[in-house]
Amino acid sequence: MTAYRQGHLSPLAKAYDDSLKEVGRMMKPYLKDDLLPKMFAPLPKVEAGVIKECRKEPDFKTGRPECEKILPWGLTPLTVLNAVQAIEGLLWRADQRGILPADEGIQLGNLAAVSISKGNKVSFQMIAEAVEQFAHVDISFAAALVIWVLERGYPLFRGFKATPEPDGSLRLEKVLE
Repeated sequence: MTAYRQGHLSPLAKAYDDSLKEVGRMMKPYLKDDLLPKMFAPLPKVEAGVIKECRKEPDFKTGRPECEKILPWGLTPLTVLNAVQAIEGLLWRADQRGILPADEGIQLGNLAAVSISKGNKVSFQMIAEAVEQFAHVDISFAAALVIWVLERGYPLFRGFKATPEPDGSLRLEKVLE
């Protein structure tokens, strides 16, 4: 149990907990369907102790009951949001370095992210590894989360406008500098 929850922590820690609560509320609509549990079904589930700790997290509490579906794998709404932010961050850095210039768009699919103007690629593996590192999940969960972002989580991108394409990929256009 955190010190704040015991009543001994600063207003800064309370603000952090409040922001986690907002994450739980924000993620509820994205966790309503059963897509993530279906994608995670073949992956190993966590022990009861991990689930017990996840239940204490502010994002879990405000994300209920929808986030109960991902709890058997030790995931919380923050984990899922971190996956979205990892992908967005990787694409943003690739744009800034001129690898994937986003001015004319990026095609994000289940094989790679491709610059529409240059044809440069960032592999699916690299995208999954970014999620693995940022969201602190195993690579198999990271890969599933990348696919989920393609199918459901793309409205959570803040720096890119995402438009679903008929082939299942996303066309991303930069909206923030």
